[in-house]
Parts: sequence; structure tokens; C-alpha cells
Amino acid sequence: MKCDHGPCQLSTPHVHSHKTVLIMSCDYLRALFRSGMHESFSDVIRVPLGWQALDKLVHWFYSGELPSVALDCRWNNLSSDEQRSHLNAYAELSSLAEFWFLEGVKEESLSAASSLLGSSTSAAAVEFVAFAANLGQWEMVEAGVRSVAHLYPRLRDSGRLERLDEELLNMLRTEYVRYSQHGGGGN
Repeated sequence: MKCDHGPCQLSTPHVHSHKTVLIMSCDYLRALFRSGMHESFSDVIRVPLGWQALDKLVHWFYSGELPSVALDCRWNNLSSDEQRSHLNAYAELSSLAEFWFLEGVKEESLSAASSLLGSSTSAAAVEFVAFAANLGQWEMVEAGVRSVAHLYPRLRDSGRLERLDEELLNMLRTEYVRYSQHGGGGN
């Protein structure tokens, strides 16, 4: 990726943002820039996000809206890995929102991920559950578990749940029992 931003010499993937926009959008960054600490004078802020999450974050800084993925044939035709990548971006944003006090981003991320989970492949959803749990995003974990609970016997028998730790497996089993008791059983 080559940057076309004037005199920029960075060779790693990055985005350019205006300090004023960042200050207006985020209490954490406002405090950072006004602190007088070394980082407040830095030209570069390292953000612990993957590229898709960073792209969504910059969009949110400038528009106040978190972009979502359209649930159409394009989503349905993505591979499990591509779907998982989109889902993981929302978990990353939710985690960063807690740390940076990004008002509304956590809720918007949960809403976006929840809507995608209903149309995701089971492989993408199971991988997302593990990823979100690793980030401590338990509301997202619960949404992911709900989205695949009805498939629990099939997922268990296929070995797709081997990546999940015991706590996540228990959550999935519990949700499957709940699903079965409310007339959804039969798998």
C-alpha cells in the first residue's frame, strides 16, 4: 500500500487523520493531546486494531457513524474467513471503545456484529466467539453463541468446537438447552 499523502514517508499501512477531529471525537485522545506527555507531540499514534477495524474507526471519527456491512448477496458470498474478519473488526472496536471511552462505539459494534452473525457461516461465528472472548467482549460472545446454539450437536460432532475453551463450550451447551426447551430442538 503506497500512501499518496504529500510528504509522508511511512511504509507501513496507516491512515492520516486531523488532530482536531480526533480531539473532538474521543475523550482519551483529547486528554492524550493536551497532557503534555511525549505522546501528545507525536506525529504517529499506534492503534491496536486490524486494518478493517481501523478503517471503520476513522470513518466513525469523521462521520459519527460506524459503517456496517450490507447483508446482501455480497455478504453471503464471502468466505468464512472474510466474514470472520469483518466480525472481528467489530470486536476490536468494541474493545478499543472501552479503553478510549468512545461513546456509542461499543453499542454500535455489538449491533453491527449481531446483525451479521445471523447470516454468517457457522465456522465464522464459532471463530468469532473465540476471538471476542479473547478480547473480553462478553456481550458479543453471547450474541455469537446465540447465533450458532441451534447447530450445537452438528458443530460438536464435526469437531468445529475444539478451539473453544470449556467456559465457551458451557455457554454454548446452555444456550442449546435453552433453545431446545423453547421449541427449537429436533437436531
